[in-house]
Amino acid sequence: METVMHEGKAYKKVERHAKEGDKFVLYTGGSALLTGGKIYEIKRFDYAGDPQIIDDDGDEYDLCTSAYYSVLEPVESSGTITVLSVTPPTEKTYTLVVSDSFLAKAAEALAKAGNDALSELITEIRQQ
Repeated sequence: METVMHEGKAYKKVERHAKEGDKFVLYTGGSALLTGGKIYEIKRFDYAGDPQIIDDDGDEYDLCTSAYYSVLEPVESSGTITVLSVTPPTEKTYTLVVSDSFLAKAAEALAKAGNDALSELITEIRQQ
């Protein structure tokens, strides 16, 4: 499952035709009016059930085939750490989503273990 962050929320990419209730699509096609890799908000669905988005020129655009986009479905928060992105294998970079309560517990555990410097760093991060 590939996870995408958009407007501070996590979504999973799903390869299917958009349907009523879906909010966002990730465009993967090659139209001159849309940007590949950009997330577009679904404005409405037409009579055929196709999602309508606003293109880069500000006009309504009909996404009549799902071959050129992925639907973004919200990921439910489970309170666990979620890996959001990984770069090439030579140097891995992870983006983690953790709750404030998790950070508080981590800082407390590090302080008890005698790692005051790391505990203080986590406390500073929480205050930002």
